[in-house]
Amino acid sequence: MKKNILMNATSKIVSIIPKKNIKPILSGVKIHSKDNSIYFSATDMESSMMIKVESFNIEEQGSYVIDALTLEEIAKNLLKDDVHFTLETNKAIAHTGAGEIKIPVMNADDYPELDFDNVGEEIKLPKEKIMEMIEKVLFCASTDEMIRNLNGVLWEFSGKYLRLVSADSYRMAVTEEVVFDEERPDLSFFLSLKSMKEIQSLLKESDEEYFTIKFDGKKVITKIKDILFAARLMDVSFPNYKAVLPEQFQTKIIINRVEILKALKLINIIAKGKGDTVKLNIEENKLEISARSQDRGDGDIPYEIKQEGKNMLVAFDPVYLIEGLQHFNGDELEMNFVDENNALQINDTEISGFLHIIMPVKIRT
Repeated sequence: MKKNILMNATSKIVSIIPKKNIKPILSGVKIHSKDNSIYFSATDMESSMMIKVESFNIEEQGSYVIDALTLEEIAKNLLKDDVHFTLETNKAIAHTGAGEIKIPVMNADDYPELDFDNVGEEIKLPKEKIMEMIEKVLFCASTDEMIRNLNGVLWEFSGKYLRLVSADSYRMAVTEEVVFDEERPDLSFFLSLKSMKEIQSLLKESDEEYFTIKFDGKKVITKIKDILFAARLMDVSFPNYKAVLPEQFQTKIIINRVEILKALKLINIIAKGKGDTVKLNIEENKLEISARSQDRGDGDIPYEIKQEGKNMLVAFDPVYLIEGLQHFNGDELEMNFVDENNALQINDTEISGFLHIIMPVKIRT
């Protein structure tokens, strides 16, 4: 096998390996031959990947499991441009052309059976549009794997539309786009954050115009180049996000996204401590962004804005505001406030299809 091919395959397959060692066998990559081709497979029992790997020589059929991280390190540090693997009892030998490395192997019969059956309803989606939608919501999904019903992204198909929704305990992102030419039956499923990141990574490598998935009610499967990827649906109930969307606002302001983003990044130098907040003081068509820190000093930045409704003083985690604004493209945004204790909604003034919800924090006296 060529060094660059081995490096490319192992760098992808290790992303599937579970961080927590549920079973020792799951720390490995299953290597097997079929129809004169070599395949690398891995799973964390929720997402699975199988890569068809090019090789310049296959002498016999067989399969074994080798520690994935060890294989990746070997691939990175090979002394020659190609490597020849042979399998002996309980070990694989990597012949590098300048010596050899012996690596323990695990029994492939102990490896879980992976479901790559390409069955179910085919859903064909515009790749570039899906990549943009994923980018807009992925940052908002909870990274806490213990909160399973928020540790991922909800996919909702309705008519011609696809809606992606993500949330953690403090914020939410919703994006919606027309992805079909004709009306389709309603369909929804929830994919884990890890699976979503794998799909995002695979889409970046795809040179196809469309992203095609198969959905069979239990999993989503896709093939991009020589990679098969299967994501088991999360058996959880995503919260009723529509109930979180504010219905009425007391205050609306129009902001210049780039200017406010720069101001927030500057103020965030002050509000970097745990629990530090940034205050937004809206008063008579002016917005003052401020922060106070006993250790790092004070900061106040005023801006002229367009204001509708009452004056308001409200505080937020500055990181949430910065991350939210970074995922919009328009120059002008609306910031819609319910009150000091309820959700802020950010959306474009002209382009619909994406909105961001952030919960404020209590102002400390």
